[in-house]
Amino acid sequence: MAENGKFLSEKLTEVKSLKGEIRKKRDSFVYETIKKTRLKEYEDDGWEMSKETVNNYRVRKAKAHDILFEDRVWALFARLGFDLMNKDRHLKIQYSKQKEVPGKQIDVFAADNETVLLIECKSSESRKPASFSKDIAEIGNIKEDIFATIKSFFKPKKPKLAWIFATNNYIVSQPDQLRLEENHILYFSQDDIQYYENLVNLLGPVARYQLFGRIFKGQTILGLNYTTPAIQGNLAGFKTYSFSVEPEVLLKIAFVLHRTDSSMYAFESYQRMVQKSRIREIEKYINEEGFFPNSIILNFNSKSPLKFEQVPTREHSSKSDLGILHLPNKYHSAFIIDGQHRLYGYGNTEWKSKNTIPVVAFENLPEKEQTKIFVDINNKQKSVSKNLLMTLMGEFNWGSENADEALAAVKTRLIDYLNKKKDSPLYKRIKLLDEKASPNQCLTKNYLIGQALNKTNMFGATQKKKLVKTGYLWAGDYESTLDKAYEFLKACFQFFEMGIPDQWEKGGAEGGFITMNLGISSLIRVLNDLLKYLEKNEHLDFIKLSGEEIAGKLKPYLDPVISFVKSLPSEEIKKLRGYGGGGAVDKVLREFQNEINQEYEKFEPEGLAQWQKERTGKYNELARRLGDDIQLRIRDYIFGKLIAEYGIGDERWWTEGVHKDIQIRCATERIAQGEGPDNKYLLLLDYQKIIKDKKEILLNPFTPPDMKSAAIDKKLKWFVDWKNIRNKYSHPEKGKVTEEEYQFLVNLKDWLYKNIC
Repeated sequence: MAENGKFLSEKLTEVKSLKGEIRKKRDSFVYETIKKTRLKEYEDDGWEMSKETVNNYRVRKAKAHDILFEDRVWALFARLGFDLMNKDRHLKIQYSKQKEVPGKQIDVFAADNETVLLIECKSSESRKPASFSKDIAEIGNIKEDIFATIKSFFKPKKPKLAWIFATNNYIVSQPDQLRLEENHILYFSQDDIQYYENLVNLLGPVARYQLFGRIFKGQTILGLNYTTPAIQGNLAGFKTYSFSVEPEVLLKIAFVLHRTDSSMYAFESYQRMVQKSRIREIEKYINEEGFFPNSIILNFNSKSPLKFEQVPTREHSSKSDLGILHLPNKYHSAFIIDGQHRLYGYGNTEWKSKNTIPVVAFENLPEKEQTKIFVDINNKQKSVSKNLLMTLMGEFNWGSENADEALAAVKTRLIDYLNKKKDSPLYKRIKLLDEKASPNQCLTKNYLIGQALNKTNMFGATQKKKLVKTGYLWAGDYESTLDKAYEFLKACFQFFEMGIPDQWEKGGAEGGFITMNLGISSLIRVLNDLLKYLEKNEHLDFIKLSGEEIAGKLKPYLDPVISFVKSLPSEEIKKLRGYGGGGAVDKVLREFQNEINQEYEKFEPEGLAQWQKERTGKYNELARRLGDDIQLRIRDYIFGKLIAEYGIGDERWWTEGVHKDIQIRCATERIAQGEGPDNKYLLLLDYQKIIKDKKEILLNPFTPPDMKSAAIDKKLKWFVDWKNIRNKYSHPEKGKVTEEEYQFLVNLKDWLYKNIC
């Protein structure tokens, strides 16, 4: 195998000489310079002109998707700071002593002083499922022999080796993912590649250490056996260590996010906690021989206690001890609570191995305390967005003894799953942090949790921070409940994705509705209603059923909703999209409930019958008649009082008793309509303003009996409430008057007529 190892030197090249090649690899196009006479020939072959000179054209052509993906991956690992890369896509590594065996073609080969990575790239032009069992089996059979070849090339070093199976637009099945795990092959999707592209844009080559934290999490770092003088102390009952260390050492073991996934949501969390501009400012400051005397704050996560060798000292008054601390020599073992910008600022400078920086480190600090310190520090420096805090809480509060926190973490992670899992119908449809919304990505975490999940009984009920009743989707523990809830919602949403594909794909674009916040939240709420119905009427024991099986039980009841959404005309969709405010989901939910009730009469959620009664518009005409009569009574009373106060001559009661703004608007309307008098054009809220302006003579009779001591705005708030009802009976397309709203007008008449008649 030694000869095979030597062969690598001909096929590898140093990255520091490849800046131009990296740019080419990152470009989506290939370019050529041609004579102008050949333009037609090239255009017929799919090329397009990109630049013109006196004698030539610069033409370009989009790379084939598989070449583009392979180039992206190659460029990524080159930018991550690996020292050696394959020169081209023709690298083959021998794994057999038999010369007739051609060797394994390697798409991307990346190596540094401690690590060698091999990446196999698979790409599809469009998103689709595929089986990779043969490819995985082949790699599994030859992997160790190829690793042996590589080790012979790098002797006497013993680099860490890993094989990555990277796909673009493929949905890799669960069995294939298990096969990859069994063969110790890492799986990266296109989202993982994009994550590390974004991360290297943010951190530069330092991002390589975060990659290692994922690939080699918990594994020993080659050659790192670091000890340092340290002071062991006690802070609020927690063990601490104070010491100094070269930044290069911390870069290898430290991390910012607890999780090692590489979703866009994770990157955006990273981006909020680690800002490129601050890193660049600190890097410049360090290169100008600046330094920071304040400590980086860490927490060491170690399964066994840190090794601390106390050294003999003279007697002293402190409760601290002096000794030699052995730092963990494993990737992803030190969480940075504060100081991430200072540490990463050193990452691309020569000072990372020349300077030492002060550190205060906790040992196995509980995650709740880590969260508190992190949020306290970062909130004081710059406000942390609600979405990011929810993300952090979902991470830190996972499995908390406080059931409120634990259930909130389940809901947060459920939304994350729906967005990042490739088999989810809502894959990449949820705007998890503060990025700009798009028609396809218009769902938000806050809305889906606040307006939907928090209003269901899918997970459980708590009292005094204890779980006192389990929900419909409870599966015995939080982890299992999360998985069950995801499978349930995934299956239910798939019914809609397959039943109304055009509507599902539209998202927030014109004509879309069901995959907007309002639509998805209403679906989740009606699913909860159906779970309640099936438990009560069909006595289903959900604990014995999987999430997918429960979804199957709901399918017949969801078909009417699918048909309803499918048949919605554009005007009705526009109406539904126009619902706003806290009650918007309730309005759409009633529509869904009603459709199910038409086919399944026993399905009668609380309040549906009343809604159906009001939906006929029964109270619109009654409210209109009563409202018109009340308004005429108010007009006559106010006019009479103003005439008595100012007199009728020269219309003084109007010119002196009514605010000028109202007079001008009424006069403008009278001129436009061509008939008068001006007072014919008073609006409902104009009467409220007149009463306020002339409160000495008008306020008392218009004050409700129970509001005598209230402020004037509260006394007259009933005008605003009435106006909202009037909008409905004057414009039926805006909604139906409810029985409760009609009763409001009846009560208004009862007390008001006693005062003004």
